[in-house]
Amino acid sequence: MRLASAALETPVGRLLAVVWDGRLCTLTFDADAPSTRKHLLARFGTDLFPEQRDPGGVLSRLRAYFRGDLEAVDAIEIDLAGTPFQEKVWAELRRIRPGSTRAYGDVAAAIGEPKALRAVGMAAALNPAVVVVPCHRVLARRRPPRLLRRDRAEALAPRPRRGAPDLRPGDGRIRRPGARRPHPGQENENMKNPLSTTIAVLALAAFAAAPAFAATKYGKGVSESTPVKLSELMAKPDDYVGKVVKVEGLITEVCPKRGCWINVAGDREFQTIRIKVEDGVIVFPLTDKGKKVVAEGTFKKMELTKEQAIARAKHEAEEKGTKCDESKITGPQTVYQIMGVGAVVE
Repeated sequence: MRLASAALETPVGRLLAVVWDGRLCTLTFDADAPSTRKHLLARFGTDLFPEQRDPGGVLSRLRAYFRGDLEAVDAIEIDLAGTPFQEKVWAELRRIRPGSTRAYGDVAAAIGEPKALRAVGMAAALNPAVVVVPCHRVLARRRPPRLLRRDRAEALAPRPRRGAPDLRPGDGRIRRPGARRPHPGQENENMKNPLSTTIAVLALAAFAAAPAFAATKYGKGVSESTPVKLSELMAKPDDYVGKVVKVEGLITEVCPKRGCWINVAGDREFQTIRIKVEDGVIVFPLTDKGKKVVAEGTFKKMELTKEQAIARAKHEAEEKGTKCDESKITGPQTVYQIMGVGAVVE
């Protein structure tokens, strides 16, 4: 067994590659994460590998990718040691072309498992080779225009406060938020089963008794330390580099592909900070946009050349399904972000 590792600084963070006999086994932005160490120890019995400049030509192809040749990584051979199902999912993800997206259902159907949507999502989250296996190109679902129109109409309708019963006009019934209207005939079926009716009533009572503004904890949550104002953080950012900081604000944007980052606005207009979290460990849903968050993590500084800044912008544009305007990037950039380990959203 010939194992080697190599690191590559990219516009979106530092990548660690582990290669076995010329085939990529691991490619991660989270080299120091406990989950990465656990994965490497479980497979190889160690997380320390001899370093090489370009094992298997992997780094050369990755550099080409981040220079804009998005198909350069297609030639990288992989050996990810997943389950047979995971291997089928990862192989299908590699068939998704740059600039395209697929839904979990599309991938499930393509591998002959049309009902395995959740399993496809889990396999994508456990992908050990980011970028090369482009899990950022698979979405939970596609929304046809009909559903988008309905969503816009729903968004304009008055909303009850979170946790309160839904009293909007309808069939005269009180519903917990998110509950669906029963299908015709379903009411009678429920009344035939007293046990299910009793459970439903108890569940509704418990839900109504819950706090009206229950918070959602992600990862390790946050400590009791005092948050630093975003304006203070960005006024002297170099003073905080490498330190653990806690910030609070409004979520203005969520990673549309994997929920692996959020942008947070602080106490000053037009000033935001990105909270980047470990893929698959913390996943922010798109519905968190517009909510208040308290997040904690290590403050990081990245110095990007003009080429790296352009590659980073292209990568983000691909994630969002938009076009990248390279003309807006005129030179090197300094990027600050928080490598988050925990958050509370409410």
